[in-house]
Amino acid sequence: MRARLTDRRLWAAAALVLGAAAGAVFWLLAPPGYTSEAYVAVVAEGGDDGARAVHFAQAYARIAAKPAIVAAGGDPFLANEDLLRRTVQASASPDAPLVRIGASAGDAALAARRANLVADALVAYANRRSADTRIRLSVFARALPPRSPASPSPLPHAGIGAAAALLICGIVCLAGPARPAPAPRTAPGAVPQEVGA
Repeated sequence: MRARLTDRRLWAAAALVLGAAAGAVFWLLAPPGYTSEAYVAVVAEGGDDGARAVHFAQAYARIAAKPAIVAAGGDPFLANEDLLRRTVQASASPDAPLVRIGASAGDAALAARRANLVADALVAYANRRSADTRIRLSVFARALPPRSPASPSPLPHAGIGAAAALLICGIVCLAGPARPAPAPRTAPGAVPQEVGA
């Protein structure tokens, strides 16, 4: 029993090391990812109505990455719903009339270009409707190419690999062949009884 427990511990340790190594290798081979951010200011016309501007900022953040909203910008990227969903995230501050538009790409300049495209298209969409909403948008800060990738450190990848390897090792150990039940012991000199006698 003790030897079997030792074997399981050795298997678990080996799985831990191999999983962590696999996660680190995946981090090394994965292409770098860059994220760039642009900011859009929301201003209420006809008075200093900050609460209404904040409300509209939150509303515009929810639709900023929708092709139906920004496709009029003319760039093919803005009409690609799948790509927009995967690479663009928009959010608004709960207490400031600002919309943050973050875009990701495998190239720093492309990430900045995507964020600026969405910001410009959102501003154009909102300002075409300013006569009805009495809200105007403007680009507060344009996105710049980031200097370094936004990819996480190798530690999360190594941890995920180790956890996955331990999980697989545990499943394999639990699903291993069952040991046969030991035969019943008989007292010395006793004659085994025949079944049905």
